[in-house]
Amino acid sequence: MKPITLILLLAFSTPLLAQNDTLIINNDYKWKIGVKGILDRGIVELPPFGDRDISEERILFNYGGQFIYNLPIKFSSIEAGVFYIKRISYYEFSFQLQTNTNFLYVRKTFNNIHLPLKYRLDINFFYITIGGYMEYLISTSTNRDDLFNNTVLKDENYKPLNFGFTTSLGFEKNLTYTTSIFIEAGFSSNLTYLNEHQHRLQNYGLSMGLNFKIYK
Repeated sequence: MKPITLILLLAFSTPLLAQNDTLIINNDYKWKIGVKGILDRGIVELPPFGDRDISEERILFNYGGQFIYNLPIKFSSIEAGVFYIKRISYYEFSFQLQTNTNFLYVRKTFNNIHLPLKYRLDINFFYITIGGYMEYLISTSTNRDDLFNNTVLKDENYKPLNFGFTTSLGFEKNLTYTTSIFIEAGFSSNLTYLNEHQHRLQNYGLSMGLNFKIYK
């Protein structure tokens, strides 16, 4: 399912949910502190090899905490946080089998500390965010260590610091005066590359979490 499809489904579902008055959230808070679990699909668009154009996706579980500061401007706030985010890429290996050349695609996972900074627009239960992020690469892993042990890819130099674009759309419902639950559809994409051979890495998916309000 593409990011735009997730966003449209969420957008059309919220008017029905709005019929319940308990969805209206209290907007006189000063801060919100929350936790979020994210079920992402990692996307990497591989370059065409000959006449083959390959795109791969994989489900990833990411998580972290967020902080929301309520601005004095109506409906507006700033959202930041600290997250553990995985992104994926694929490498092509070729090998000769009798008279045929065969190709093997090996998945590599990049594990990052993800620091977003976004503008957030809240209208009652509904919100949308847009902004950027900084990611710091902390480790990599692969599903084929036997191949990477004997290639230059094992010692490939990656840029530890990268930047990207992120946006989300969701709704939030009060549980109590100080706590609320939310669900959102989100999308993020690197704007910089890990190295000169890297392709753009993108994630999209759904997340759920809890916010705890701190009032004036």
